[in-house]
Amino acid sequence: MNGHSTARRATRQFVERELSQLRYVGQRTQKMITELVEFERQLGASIEELERVKEQMELNDNQVLEPTVVTLPVRDVIGRMPVKELMTQLQVAKALSVSRTTLWKMRKEGRLPPQIRVSDRRVAFRRADVEAWIERAGENAPDCNEV
Repeated sequence: MNGHSTARRATRQFVERELSQLRYVGQRTQKMITELVEFERQLGASIEELERVKEQMELNDNQVLEPTVVTLPVRDVIGRMPVKELMTQLQVAKALSVSRTTLWKMRKEGRLPPQIRVSDRRVAFRRADVEAWIERAGENAPDCNEV
């Protein structure tokens, strides 16, 4: 009889452990679903903001009147957008052959394409936006002989 109740106790402990793990997985899944819904909401708002910026650029002859920053939490940007599609400020400065100080001034004047805030102290640029901006600037650049 003692062996039978020991086996029953072991089975009960096993079932309780399994139930506990299932509860934990259920809670984590619910939390992930909640985070995904919030991310989708933020992404939708960011897309709407980018559309407004695009319209503003078209209305203002491709010139943004004020700096535009699209804000996404860093954990939502990293891993969901391929890193090769983003450029750091240093990479943009190198692409434009300007110093970081000049790039900073251009950002403050709103002369750069929209940025994505990846943290409180860091922004990035979409590579396609920078390349398109460079092409447009090249078309509108003044002739060097006119100085």
